Amino acid sequence: MAKFVASPVEIEAHQITDVSPPQDDGVVGRPWQVYIAELGGWIPLAGHMTVHRAPQAGDWLIFQSDDDQYICPKAVFEQKYRKQVVRLTQEDIEAKVKETIFIRPAGTLTVCVLTLANGFNVVGKSACVDPAAFNEELGKKIAREDALRQVWQLEGYLATEKMYRERIGCDCAGRYHCGCQG
Repeated sequence: MAKFVASPVEIEAHQITDVSPPQDDGVVGRPWQVYIAELGGWIPLAGHMTVHRAPQAGDWLIFQSDDDQYICPKAVFEQKYRKQVVRLTQEDIEAKVKETIFIRPAGTLTVCVLTLANGFNVVGKSACVDPAAFNEELGKKIAREDALRQVWQLEGYLATEKMYRERIGCDCAGRYHCGCQG
């Protein structure tokens, strides 16, 4: 018998918290329904989906990139899948920058103002001790790097906050007055 290893495939998965079997009301083809709080409630399972066993609370509803969906038992899910690690890259940070403006307000001071995609401004600066050694291009480079360091901090905070809210089950979308302990 040939053995195979699954290639890494990115999926979307939601844990089922409750299950409702098809109603026995004479209507053929009614789907199972599963309750998934993070999706807003009861979700009917796709009519074309083959159910090999009744879904149970704790199982996972998986959506693949080809729009296929299936139920994965909790034990299999925990053995087969791991949560995708959040990694920020230089490209991610650069993609946030919508506009870059440089200002030289006085002497050897160079200021870089980055306007991010959401309209927020971040300021970086550089200064040269000896005016005779001032290099405008180097000043711009250092000021922009200083501003980008701040974008890294902001994006790192945002990613950490998002992971924390997912971990505690907060679905308030960042509204701090929601009362979710977050």
